[in-house]
Amino acid sequence: MILLVNACVRKESRTRKLAEAFLSEKDRPVTELCLNELVFPSANEAFLAKRDGLILAGHYDDPLFDLARQFASADEIVIAAPYWDLSFPAVLKQYFEQINVIGITFRYTPEGIPEGLCRARLLTYITTAGGTVVPGEYGFGYVKALAQNFYGIPEVRQIRAIGLDMIRTYECPFTGTAEDALLIESDELRIRYFMQSDLPKMLKWLTDDRVLGFYEGRDVRYTPETLAEDYLEKIPDGFRMIIEYRGEPIGYAQAYQLSGEMFEEYDYPDHGETVFAMDQFIGVPACWNQGIGTAFLRLMAAYLESCKGADCILLDPHQNNRRAIRAYEKAGFRIVRSLPAHELFEGKKEDCWLMERRRKC
Repeated sequence: MILLVNACVRKESRTRKLAEAFLSEKDRPVTELCLNELVFPSANEAFLAKRDGLILAGHYDDPLFDLARQFASADEIVIAAPYWDLSFPAVLKQYFEQINVIGITFRYTPEGIPEGLCRARLLTYITTAGGTVVPGEYGFGYVKALAQNFYGIPEVRQIRAIGLDMIRTYECPFTGTAEDALLIESDELRIRYFMQSDLPKMLKWLTDDRVLGFYEGRDVRYTPETLAEDYLEKIPDGFRMIIEYRGEPIGYAQAYQLSGEMFEEYDYPDHGETVFAMDQFIGVPACWNQGIGTAFLRLMAAYLESCKGADCILLDPHQNNRRAIRAYEKAGFRIVRSLPAHELFEGKKEDCWLMERRRKC
């Protein structure tokens, strides 16, 4: 069982939507605990005396410990909490005060060191922020320390999307700071806006025949000037991105919202939904076949669905690019139909597959 601890306050919370997109990839049942629907007792002297008395008597089946038992028995934990006032909503701190129970979620060794008793091996902390100044030590840092040092959960990850309330009129290249360029990140994977300083790296990727064999074509010969002309141009209703892995740029992506004739180009019906299309490549061959492309697509799809309101996301891989198609299917995309002679590539029209991922309600 996956336990979703929902500390979101607003009905249309972006953090909640991001958690929903993340959990849509899971194949196990999810139990949601909405903290704002609970009434927590005050952690005053009377509460502490009652709790300590029950622990001393070994009455761990008392209803006071229901939340602690639920947390300790979960196979995986997901916490959804927006970034508030350098931390998270107070209701999450109240929750931790209820589940910090000696004998259920942790115990002390004879040396006085906390030792975890929880079943979960993974906790994922999901958050969003309106701004870009998001220090983590009082939010995610606190949860990570508690999970690892008290609950015994060894792997603690964070997924965060930031800058969502800032008026960032996207220009290509993005001219803000590197931190302002961030869209969403998770552990070792980071997606940010494309910047002019990325051009040398792009030139290296797009002059490598191994990469060009899947993107642009080996008959394309970029120079610094032609590359800048193509990739510093703004995409209508879209944006260009760099994919970073372990702190290093490894790939490129672009996403754009469909409108007008673009629906005809993709042979996709316009039913008034918000539909995005994407193109992407990993430019470092050493990073191929490691699941990074699938992880990127899952993370990017979660961002588009939760933060951009995407109802559907489209891809159009060449039908002979089986490796890419497998990666896309693992990320929740499915083949809808064939697109014959859809793209000019290395002098001939290539057949493509139209693939879609629809947001799960």
